[in-house]
Amino acid sequence: MGMRVDIVTLFPEMCQQVLDASIIGRAAKRGYIETHCHQIRDYTLNKQKQTDGRAGASRPAHRVSDGGRPALHRGARKALG
Repeated sequence: MGMRVDIVTLFPEMCQQVLDASIIGRAAKRGYIETHCHQIRDYTLNKQKQTDGRAGASRPAHRVSDGGRPALHRGARKALG
């Protein structure tokens, strides 16, 4: 198994499709890299699943850093935060 990359995004399905169709996808088929795209809304703290701040332009740091914690628990070397 190669390097594992976890990506937290609002569009995990689209992200994975783009990665699979690129040179990264060829590397994944050969076992050099493993990519996992996660829905950032799964890590929000409110029932509305909001990912932006009050102004609507920035993501609060606690929400982004919390999204990286599951990757650390799975043995990833480096994640967000």
